[in-house]
Amino acid sequence: MKNSILSLVSIFLFSVCVFSQASDYNLKSENLHKKVKKTITHYYYFHEKSNGFVKLSVSTNTYNDEGNLIETYYDYTNSYDGSNSTTSTLYNYNSNDQLISTQDLSAKKSKYSSFYRFFYDSSGNLTKREAHFNDGSISYTAFVYDSKNRKITSENYSSKGVLTSRTNYTYNGDRRTEINQSFNEKDGSLYGTYTTFFKDDVKISYTSDSKYGKTETDYQYDKNDNIIAAINKKNPASSSRYDYDYDSKDNWTKKHYQSGNNHYFYFREVHFKNGDTTGSVAFDPSFVNRYGNFKNSSVVPLVPTKTTTTTTTTNSTMPVFTSKKWIFNFVNLDDKISSLQGEVKLQVLDNTKMDTNSKVKISYSFGGKEFVDTYTVNSFIDMKEYGFWTLSSATKSTTLTVSIYSQKKYIEARDLYLSGMVSVNYNNKKTAFYLE
Repeated sequence: MKNSILSLVSIFLFSVCVFSQASDYNLKSENLHKKVKKTITHYYYFHEKSNGFVKLSVSTNTYNDEGNLIETYYDYTNSYDGSNSTTSTLYNYNSNDQLISTQDLSAKKSKYSSFYRFFYDSSGNLTKREAHFNDGSISYTAFVYDSKNRKITSENYSSKGVLTSRTNYTYNGDRRTEINQSFNEKDGSLYGTYTTFFKDDVKISYTSDSKYGKTETDYQYDKNDNIIAAINKKNPASSSRYDYDYDSKDNWTKKHYQSGNNHYFYFREVHFKNGDTTGSVAFDPSFVNRYGNFKNSSVVPLVPTKTTTTTTTTNSTMPVFTSKKWIFNFVNLDDKISSLQGEVKLQVLDNTKMDTNSKVKISYSFGGKEFVDTYTVNSFIDMKEYGFWTLSSATKSTTLTVSIYSQKKYIEARDLYLSGMVSVNYNNKKTAFYLE
């Protein structure tokens, strides 16, 4: 069971990373001043058991004289059990300052570790990007350009050589439209169409139209071109906002991200080529208190949530709750990630815990529709980092699994946090909702 959950997380991480272009790995893409040499960012989160803010990650990005990213370092502490992990990546360029490969230098690599290779035509356009995984498999994306060297098509292929998505690009003055279609790897059927609108290379809106419903999101930016709001027009509760403090060169040094009732804080130190430094990685309570009413706005030592090492079904380790509610922005349908925004609600009907044999009502809302069913809990397993339940429908031939993390998992590539997953198996079709 644990492997299946990890597989879903790895698929999600790969899917959100694979769409990055080679040109994304530079100062411009991060809205950083052209003379920046390095950034160091510390991330803090309010941890209930520690009764205060704890530092959960440190990330360092280093850039060369041309402003290209050359090295990243990421150190993360798991607030549940106190374990620590680090990843280190090198970015390699040719004599034309084109990114040609990445290299994973992590001391301990996961089974999903990968490196990338990039290929270009004689005009300098990226024509192919390959993802090489530890098991020897390779997936890739191919790009096609017009006579003006503008990208007009990109296609993603799985490690089996099957087309999984295609994006067409159209242009009208300073506006660009990207229309992505995603396909079922097994039979080639269309999952959905996802359209992104840009103006002056800035994303201004996004729509999705799939078998699950329709969504519309508008994006707002400040004068420094940093996003300040993602407004879900059909489900305002899932909208998010960002707040920043800046240095004199318009590099953000403090960032607040809010999604629903969840708040996350980042403090960044910016190093310049001439040796100057702005910002600080030090926790700033005054900045934090602008955006939330916290019980304790101080940094405290981490007290891991973990209280037992057992992995069996016991009432002592089973979380106590009668209801839960999450938003989601991504779903996994038969191992294909698609954008979809909605809400999942869970209510225990006859107990204070989601214990074995409990009755649980679960509803899914998206595209203006709501689907509700009642399930019986078959089993619970304490997986240390998360609780894992299996359930079956009382009325349909549907099985369902619910995993709830003890501490949200940060997905750096999309700057979002996962609370867990709900995976539904109906008529041999599997759908997983990524809960935020």
